[in-house]
Amino acid sequence: MRSLVRVALVSALLASLYQAAVQAQSVLDRPVGRDFFDKPLVISTLTAQSIGALGGAAQVPMGFEAAVPGGPSNWRIEATGRTLRSVLDAIVAADSRYAYQEQDGVVVITPTAAAAWVDRENSLHRTVNAIHYDNIGIGEAMRIAAALFGANLHPSQADNLGDQKRFALNLPAGTVLEVLNGIVRAHGSLTWSLEPWPPPAAASPGTKRQPPFQLLLVRGAGGRAHGVGVSLKPPIALPEDLEPAPLPQPGTSAILDRIVGPKANSLPLKLRGVVEVPELAAVAHVPMGVELVPPTQPRVLTPGDGTVVTGMALRDALATLIALDPRYEWREIDGVIVVRPIAAWTDMAHPLLREVGPIHFTDVTLQNAVDYQQTLLEPGKRHVPMAPAADATRRTLSVDLPAGTLLTLVNATARAHGAACWIYEELDEKDTAFYGGRSHQLSMQGPDGTGMGFAFR
Repeated sequence: MRSLVRVALVSALLASLYQAAVQAQSVLDRPVGRDFFDKPLVISTLTAQSIGALGGAAQVPMGFEAAVPGGPSNWRIEATGRTLRSVLDAIVAADSRYAYQEQDGVVVITPTAAAAWVDRENSLHRTVNAIHYDNIGIGEAMRIAAALFGANLHPSQADNLGDQKRFALNLPAGTVLEVLNGIVRAHGSLTWSLEPWPPPAAASPGTKRQPPFQLLLVRGAGGRAHGVGVSLKPPIALPEDLEPAPLPQPGTSAILDRIVGPKANSLPLKLRGVVEVPELAAVAHVPMGVELVPPTQPRVLTPGDGTVVTGMALRDALATLIALDPRYEWREIDGVIVVRPIAAWTDMAHPLLREVGPIHFTDVTLQNAVDYQQTLLEPGKRHVPMAPAADATRRTLSVDLPAGTLLTLVNATARAHGAACWIYEELDEKDTAFYGGRSHQLSMQGPDGTGMGFAFR
């Protein structure tokens, strides 16, 4: 009996020691997993999105203060399968302007020349009073973070980035840096970012001057970010009353206040015409749809480099788009931004108003959803995708609707995906003959720029 007791005591002791060792393990030693598309994560630039993706893949809250643009380029770090420490060491070796440090479970990357933990003049060292909120989400956290720099976000602008997690934020008096760290730590898998904005190269003559910095919260697990332009000079005034804002519902204007981000290569998006609506959907992380003018009319692209919309609110970017080609009008339909020729909105015989359905599919890929659309429009026809999107085999979506129009179906598909864009166009005589008399084409494009589609009668 004593030997059994002794064995039990030894086992309990070993278990407690093992648990203590696990708890003591630094977050820097965590392995980096795959990105939110379930692909190997590769870091080649230092941006809010890339650091957010790294934090999401390692399941570590992070912070990032960006240096002035102009650092080294043409470097590439394969992160998946390595420890976070190893990846960060490789990053600072590739761009020596940066240093990193773990701060109570949050990994913070800042420029070496003005590291927030060294330079006491850095705005991140401004003093903040104690903060106590019992039940907040990412949307409310963004309002708190914005207030640290004097920016006031209305509750209607709350964006939980597709994450319904609620958490408490209880912090003693400290610094702006400690509050930002406290926010991402309390949530568990967010990244905060403060970067000069817009980049000097993005400034176009005649464009409205934007705030000199952009503050973002990035949810690496979903690849989405919410940002606001800020200045480093205004005094701090935290919201006195921060009741949890309701989650944005389809049909509200909250998505119109979403900040348009940069492209995947970190360059700003410059619009030249309506054909670039799918790119706008990708960088704004908003479902969209676009109908192009008939082939008898020219597809307009303004000369030059285009107008920078990265850093704008989505509503301003859409206004810019329509100013480039006034033949179009945009509307928000149940959370989907739809851009169509003005005359199409009142055409009751339009193919997009064709009745289809009922519509029901569960946990299918974007490509499967397009196949479903073709089945409704071209029964018995085999669908050959133009080019399957990179995330089409990974992300799934579900739609359950009674009978409706084709417009209802494509909007519901884009909405269920979250950042897809549908494209409708009439075909010219040559293409109509090639497709056996089918005079319309419908496509869906994922945020990586590739898509799939089909022609129909």
